[in-house]
Amino acid sequence: EKKVTENLAKKFNLGPNSGGIMLSGGSLSNIQALAIARNRKLDTFEKGLNDLKRKPYIFTSEQSHTSIQKAAMILGLGTNSVVSIETNKFGKMKIDKLEKSINEKINSNGFPFCIVATAGTTITGSIDELNEISRISNKYKLWMHTDAVYGGALIFSDKYKSKLNGIEKSDSVSFNPQKWLYITKTCSLLLLRNKKYLYSDFFTP
Repeated sequence: EKKVTENLAKKFNLGPNSGGIMLSGGSLSNIQALAIARNRKLDTFEKGLNDLKRKPYIFTSEQSHTSIQKAAMILGLGTNSVVSIETNKFGKMKIDKLEKSINEKINSNGFPFCIVATAGTTITGSIDELNEISRISNKYKLWMHTDAVYGGALIFSDKYKSKLNGIEKSDSVSFNPQKWLYITKTCSLLLLRNKKYLYSDFFTP
């Protein structure tokens, strides 16, 4: 598992400290990614959510998978912490709407902490503008998670992998080999730029 996840993380060019874990489905990968984002950005590993002075927010495409809202509910953030961003005619998140929404939440004393990009929407297979989302994430110091459960296998295609340009800038990526790689068992991978978070955020002595 360690070799497979580290090799795939390097395939996505996530960097020398990258790695991951195998899970039983894409929804679980997204939940675990958002749990790490919550802990890292909101400092909730020990203190929980009770001490937060501002409402935390996750931003994602209106065409993103329903597991994002479910993750927010399970993680104690509430489904109304997920802000759905309008998409264009190609099914991609509108970057201007994303930045406007982030600023609106900041100005109303909200706490934006994560953007979930989608690389392969369920209905149309659309891939968000990953480089632009990375730029916004860096500007506002937000965690960038890319849900590549459906479209991640493009990374193996010399012809089409350019459609995933920018995914290497993600803090975390979810990817399901059971899709285009034809693995005959439900399985998913959560890949992290910093694999140490799997230990710091999920291990207690």
